[in-house]
Order: sequence, then structure tokens, then C-alpha cells
Amino acid sequence: MSLAHRSVATIKGPEFINLTPLDINPLMSACEIKVFYIGEKRNKSFISKEVAT
Repeated sequence: MSLAHRSVATIKGPEFINLTPLDINPLMSACEIKVFYIGEKRNKSFISKEVAT
């Protein structure tokens, strides 16, 4: 039995949002990181926009 392969939309890498340098150490920053995408996943799970937000 062969498995069918199909393309699924993914993010190419994490996205750094609201990047802000920290006052206590200029070599460190605070940020939010986007690491997943909204919609159906390869394993048939689903993340809605409401849940992601």
C-alpha cells in the first residue's frame, strides 16, 4: 500500500513579533513568537483563529 503525499501550507520558520530590547541587558529582547499556523494540520487536527488568538 503506498501513501499519497500532498502539500500542506506551513510557515517557513518562527516569526518574531513585537520585538523589544530589554533595559536590563541590551543583548536580550522580549517578543512574541508565532510557531504554528491556523487551519488543518497534516495529522488532521485543526486550530481555529479564535483559539490561536
